[in-house]
Amino acid sequence: MSPPPRLPFPFSLQLICPLRPTRRGADRTQTQYELKQYKKGIKAADTILKKFPNHGETLALKALTLHSSLPFPATVSSLPKQEEAEAMARTAVKKDITSHITWHVLGILAKVRKDWEEASRAFAMARKQDAVGERDIISQVGTDIKDNIPLIRDSISLYLHTRDYPQAVAARHHHLLIRPQLRNSWLGLIVAHHLNGDPEEALEVYDAFVNTVKNDGFTAPERAQVAVYVVRLCMDAGDYEDGLRRLESGLRNGSLHPRGEVTQLKGMSSVDV
Repeated sequence: MSPPPRLPFPFSLQLICPLRPTRRGADRTQTQYELKQYKKGIKAADTILKKFPNHGETLALKALTLHSSLPFPATVSSLPKQEEAEAMARTAVKKDITSHITWHVLGILAKVRKDWEEASRAFAMARKQDAVGERDIISQVGTDIKDNIPLIRDSISLYLHTRDYPQAVAARHHHLLIRPQLRNSWLGLIVAHHLNGDPEEALEVYDAFVNTVKNDGFTAPERAQVAVYVVRLCMDAGDYEDGLRRLESGLRNGSLHPRGEVTQLKGMSSVDV
């Protein structure tokens, strides 16, 4: 069995207050984590913890690095280390309950072991503390802070997996507000509305995307797939006439070709119209 993708590093150093004495050490830990130098990352975390034994964020990052260094699937010999990493993540939250980093790491480890309820609670707390932390840093340092994109993405993934579509719509809308230049932000919100049983709103978002993003960057196959999906959205919304109009428009501009699924959709739309 192939190993799972490496767990994402749960924060950006721009989200850590520059006044904290552990920033340089955390920077070293992040670099070694990204390079998969887990032993060096753990050693760097231990160096910080010797000076600041109650620093919850460093303890959380050590837990994440330790967990990522273990084989997948877990072996009998690696289970104690896995349990140690999970216990370490819980201790990190107790030491710094107001940190979005400690909660995010706890959520990531819960998600890995498929404890969706705990992961959902942890990500919700991480987003809450992240918002509070941003306001505090801005008031103290007087600078702007970038949104925690990894945390938002992890939350979206969890909401979709647990079929909490209203929360997925809210998270996707937040992602669109901070990354409106990315087509995936728009398409993700469209799909979230569709899954939430609101194809009409999904169509409105798609039309806004077309009017806002002039260069969508789609390849010809991608543009065809999106066009077919939009036609199906119209059909799910009960507006077969609009679906037929969009389908014929796609055939005229060459983004769609009269064969296969396109022909089937045209027949279905024409019958209902």
